[in-house]
Amino acid sequence: CSSTILPPIECSPSLEQVYKEQCQILTTGNGPFIPCHAHIPPQSYFESCVYDLCANNGSFEQLCQILESYASACQVAGVHLGDWRKETV
Repeated sequence: CSSTILPPIECSPSLEQVYKEQCQILTTGNGPFIPCHAHIPPQSYFESCVYDLCANNGSFEQLCQILESYASACQVAGVHLGDWRKETV
């Protein structure tokens, strides 16, 4: 690991809001990931999602990777999410 600390990525407020809306599928109380919330709190995944989308100009592939990462963590924790992809982007 490098000891160099990179400055935080900044988005315009309007883009950050768009990314928050896209990432909130992780935290919403009626979304496909709710069965996992009690096992793995989604807030850090949500924050990483917004940060990564800012850093990657809203990359759809990046969003999918983040959602897949949370779904995989849920699966490891023994939570079955069903076909969560149908309820997302």
